[in-house]
Parts: sequence; C-alpha cells; structure tokens
Amino acid sequence: MLLDPVWPFKSRESVLTYERVYFEEWYKTPNGRRINIGSQEDVQCEYWLEREMSKQHTSKIINLEFIKNVYIWKMRSTTGNCNFPAILNTLQFAEALCHFRDASSKDEIRKSIEAIIAFDRVKIRVASAFMYWLRPSEFQLIDRRVTAALNLSFADEDYNTENYLKYCDYCKSISKQHNLSLRQIDRALFTYHKLMEKG
Repeated sequence: MLLDPVWPFKSRESVLTYERVYFEEWYKTPNGRRINIGSQEDVQCEYWLEREMSKQHTSKIINLEFIKNVYIWKMRSTTGNCNFPAILNTLQFAEALCHFRDASSKDEIRKSIEAIIAFDRVKIRVASAFMYWLRPSEFQLIDRRVTAALNLSFADEDYNTENYLKYCDYCKSISKQHNLSLRQIDRALFTYHKLMEKG
C-alpha cells in the first residue's frame, strides 16, 4: 500500500531550482564540495527521446532504437549498468509496449503493465521509463530515489502495479496543483535525493 508521501518542496520555484541543478549536472555546496547529479549523456538521451516520442505514437510497432535508448537512459541514471538484455530485442516486447500505449480502460492498462513486467529484467521501476516516454502526461517514472525523496519506505515488493498507479495519480495531482509537468517533478525529486544522499 502506498503510504503518505511527504512533498519536500516549499514552492513551485523550489522545484524549478532543483530542476535547473539537474540540467547543470552538478551542484556546488556552500563549503565548496562538488556533487555530481547526472551526465551530459543522460541529458542528450532525454532530448533524443523527447523528439522520438511522437514517432512512436504514429508507428504500428515501437522501434528497437527507441526501446534500447529508454532502457539505457533509465539504467545509466539508476545503476550505471547499461547492458541491454536480449529479451527486449524481440517483437514480443515491442508488441507489449504497443498494447500499453494503446490501452484505454483501467483494466486494459493494468493488464498491459502486468504483461510488460512479466519480461525478465523489466520490473515496475524499469517499465515505468517505457510507460512515461510512451504516455508522458499520464504515467510517471518511479525508482528508489524518488520514493526515498518523498519519504516512502518502499521495500522491493512495494514496487508493484497497484502502488505504481497510485504513485502516478499522486504525481498528477502535484502536477495540477503546482503547474508542473511530470518530468519536472521527477527531475526535481531525483536531484533532491542525490543531494539528500550526500548530506
């Protein structure tokens, strides 16, 4: 069950400040210590994915380059491991993503998420990257960084479809309340956690 998240930002401007640090890729503390946030590779891959999103909505099948870049972008920012699993280089996986992209009812969405996370090495945290890039105004990225930033004590089993959908609803409510995109929310939480981790 999704516990009560604690929104760590005092204002919309605070969120945008953390987002700016994300794009700057590092933060200099008052005592002069430099903390790395991300990399130019991540930012460039993100720009590429933004340009490619619309193409994936008009194509009959989602292409391998898109799948590979989403996976690498997600894994590099969370684990540093960019080895692309062979199971994702299959028509079956591309079709599962298409079913999710085209699902309309809540039941269809749940079933399509379950089909995606049934693939080896694609549990909900990795799957959320594909879901975000295919439907960026409806579905959010989730991982241990953002849940920790929101003071959610998630164990591995808590990263499941039900909690993920509740998390997406929470982020959409924050988005509406503060006039922020889901991507802005994720960038700010990611940066907040990186800095929190370093004290």
